[in-house]
This record gives sequence, structure tokens and C-alpha cells, in this order.
Amino acid sequence: MRTRRSGTESGFTLLELLTVMGIMLLLMGMSLAAYYGLTRSAAIDAAVSNIQSSIALARQYAITHRNRTHVLFWQDSTNAHFCICIEEGQHVGSDGSRMLIINPPRWDNGALGGNNVYNFTSGKYGIVATNSTCELVGSNPVTRAVMTWNRGDRYGWALGSQTHLPEGISYQTFQNVTFNADGTTPVGDCVIVIQEPSDLAAPVKKRITVRGLTGKIVVEDV
Repeated sequence: MRTRRSGTESGFTLLELLTVMGIMLLLMGMSLAAYYGLTRSAAIDAAVSNIQSSIALARQYAITHRNRTHVLFWQDSTNAHFCICIEEGQHVGSDGSRMLIINPPRWDNGALGGNNVYNFTSGKYGIVATNSTCELVGSNPVTRAVMTWNRGDRYGWALGSQTHLPEGISYQTFQNVTFNADGTTPVGDCVIVIQEPSDLAAPVKKRITVRGLTGKIVVEDV
């Protein structure tokens, strides 16, 4: 309230009220935009950080334990995923092809999931259900399937569990990353590009490159 010179009180004028409301709405809009921008940035930054740390861990494991180690990527209609798998050995399949033995990741439901590959001894994995196959194509494991094993099977393990990227973040393109026992990759540089939803204004994309000889991880805006 304002006081006139005569001592009587008067209210704010309509113009003054509208001006104050306009300023408040402007400040609220700026705050919400800043908060939304921070939220978007946090989601894709978290995705980059998770992938970086998993790739670095896989390379470290390959060198330390002298086993080839893989970081596998895939996505479905709702989520983008990745996991670390450790190679145990090789076996000749019934069709004469060379198949890699890869320890499977642990799925969210507590059961053990992994690749439908040949193992060294029959019954090594307590198979519950098989709904597709996965095999070695060239020098990289190619996911063609999911196999589920009994909970608690001591052979069914992986260095890391299956990981989801933050909601809304997906792969534009990806390559499975394989590290030899010396920390190099057998196929040269590997590239993974992650992106925000395409319906956002100016969606952000990040390119993660794994250098073939050094294992160095380079992150760039696309």
C-alpha cells in the first residue's frame, strides 16, 4: 500500500501490478529454463561418464588378467544398454565354427542372462530358457539372442552388470569394444555416438572414440 501526501492510503495501480507480475513470470521462466538445461546436461553427461568408466575398467581387466574383454552395446524400444563380458576361452561348435566363451551379464530380475555360445562341458550352465542365439562374427561377438540361466549359477557372472543409459538417451551408432590382453583393440578405433531425443530443441550428441592402440577415450561434441 502507498500513502498519499494527504495521509490517506491507496493501492497499487493496475499497471504497477501487471509490471510486477510480468517481472515475476520472466524470472520464473528464466529459472525453469536454467533448471531444464542443467537436467538435460546431467543426463547425457552421466551417460558419457558411465560408458567411459566401463570401457576403462574393461581395458584394465584385460591387461591385468590377460583375458580378452568386451564392452557390448545394444538397445531396444525403451532403453539403451551396455555391459562388460569376459572371455574365458574358445570351443569348436557343432557346425565347425570357432565360438567365444563369454561370461554373461546379470539381468535386473536376478536371473543370469548371456550369450548362447558353446561351453566346454555340457550342463555347465543351468539353462532355463533360450529364445535366440549369439555368436562370433569376424573378431567381434554379435548379439543375436538372450539366454537365461538359473539364479546363483557360479559360472554365470560378468565383471559388470547390465547398465541402462539415462531415460531418453540412446545410441545413434555404436561398435562393441574388444580389448586384447595387451590393451589394444583388434579392429582399430571404436566409435559410440549417444544422443538426446530428436524431438528436443537442438538435441545434444556426444561421440566417444576408443583409440585402437592406446585405449585412450576421447569425448567430443557432434
